[in-house]
Amino acid sequence: MQEGDAFDKEVIDNFHADLLNKAKSVKSFGGEFTFKKMNFMEKAIVKKIVKVSSDKSDIKHENIKKLAMDMYN
Repeated sequence: MQEGDAFDKEVIDNFHADLLNKAKSVKSFGGEFTFKKMNFMEKAIVKKIVKVSSDKSDIKHENIKKLAMDMYN
């Protein structure tokens, strides 16, 4: 669920430059944490690393639509 500079860094660190140069579009779709669907270990990891202790949803529906349109054109 990275945004802004953090998202850009995540993309650059994890995808080869040749792939990014050929990509039609690079978008963040956001994400969500649903604690009732997680087991004990998943909850512990999310609480420790992400510092989130309750359900959180930040789905970027507009970015999903933009990516679909970029791929269509």
